[in-house]
Amino acid sequence: MSNFKKIFGLAGSVMVFTGLAYGQTPGPVTCNTPVANANLIRAEGTTELAGNLSFTCTGTATNVSILVFSSLPVTSKALTTGTEASLIGPGGVLVATGVVSGNQITFSGVSIAAATYTITNVRVNATSLTVGTGTPPPVSESVFISGATISSSVLAATPVAYVLPGLTGIKATGIANQAACAATSPSTAAFSVSFTENFPTAFKVQGTSNPLLTDPFFNNTETGYTGSGITGNVANSGTRVKIVFANIPTGATIYVPTTVSFSSGTPAAVVGTLTLTASETGAFSPLPASTTSGVPAGTAALTAVSGSATAVYEVTLQSIAGQETYSVPVYFSAAAGSVTATAAVTASVSLAPTGSTNIPNFAPTTATPVTGAGFSLCSTSLLFPFVTNQLGFDMGIAISNTSTDPFGTTGAKPSAGTCTWNFYGSGAPSPATGTSPSVPSGTTYTAVLSNVAPGFQGYIIPSATSSMPMASRSSRLALEQPVELRKATWR
Repeated sequence: MSNFKKIFGLAGSVMVFTGLAYGQTPGPVTCNTPVANANLIRAEGTTELAGNLSFTCTGTATNVSILVFSSLPVTSKALTTGTEASLIGPGGVLVATGVVSGNQITFSGVSIAAATYTITNVRVNATSLTVGTGTPPPVSESVFISGATISSSVLAATPVAYVLPGLTGIKATGIANQAACAATSPSTAAFSVSFTENFPTAFKVQGTSNPLLTDPFFNNTETGYTGSGITGNVANSGTRVKIVFANIPTGATIYVPTTVSFSSGTPAAVVGTLTLTASETGAFSPLPASTTSGVPAGTAALTAVSGSATAVYEVTLQSIAGQETYSVPVYFSAAAGSVTATAAVTASVSLAPTGSTNIPNFAPTTATPVTGAGFSLCSTSLLFPFVTNQLGFDMGIAISNTSTDPFGTTGAKPSAGTCTWNFYGSGAPSPATGTSPSVPSGTTYTAVLSNVAPGFQGYIIPSATSSMPMASRSSRLALEQPVELRKATWR
């Protein structure tokens, strides 16, 4: 229904301006059907720069009004006078800046000569379009020219852009879960997050000067035309890619590279670079690499808040020769036994900034996050191969928490922990598991089987899981008197 309303409204405008043309005395000025250099724009973008539209007029006229109707809302940047949406005349000279209202741009009081005119710096919000896997939907502009000596004032609607998603191929690779018992070294990546631009011009550099009408497209910049008379329309940044990490456990630090690159050709040469910047919406400010010992060269630590951390990369080098794929390795650092959570870290990737007043700007996404690496908590298991509380026997059990060891930081960290009993055999309790009290480090837990599982005969596997790794646990099995059965090491 919304599309029908847009089409109906546009048709109504055509009829109004056509009526004006027929009601006037034909004059000496005629403008022809426009021509556009349609480009690809990103479906996630709210400030997407559409292609230029040009038309040629014959004769001269003054006090002319030119109205441009876009099939999408116009979001060209507001300047001191008007907006960056501009009407450019012969020699690249600025004729007028446009006033934007919704889908309409108005250029008022224009003088027309026999020349070619170009409408440029028209930004649109592409997020309202439904983009599927078929032919990209077009963005069109219709031009209406009115004045006392104007004929042929209605110019045909012309596609100025086509819309596609900017990102594709988001995935996590090389997943290697980390052991929480030992110190986690960031020397090897725990996993990598990779993504690809969906078409060769989806990633753009910022750009600061585009004196030719074709420059924004040849240079592939977020900044539009900055030629004669246009000031203040430099984009705030290049395209940015935001990676939001979730489920980062307490005690772990996450590191990512300060730059990632894409190489192409033979021999391979770097044709694309993303650089880690300090914030999503602020001016480009590259983050310095960490100087912490043991951290991979060229990486920086991310600040985690409530288990979430964000890495924002800006496009600082880009080629329009092909689609670029980037892979961001992710490193973890954690002291032995400091991690208590086991959920895998996830990563969500989107174009950025989102929900801001910056150019460029993108709509927040609801993409399903990809799953990376997690942590395996400290645990150990012992085997009591035969225990009985039958035929008058009542065995005793002793388990020592030896996490207070003499090995310092290379061994275990003193910590309390509990054991889960797993019973297998005749007369096993229901459920066939139980839990010991918490055993402080450096102490021994003792029990007789009649108190733990009366009437049981078989074998028991005690399993211990703790937030702190145990260097060792010992157990003794008693049949009237203790006999040392086995000693297990908790790594």
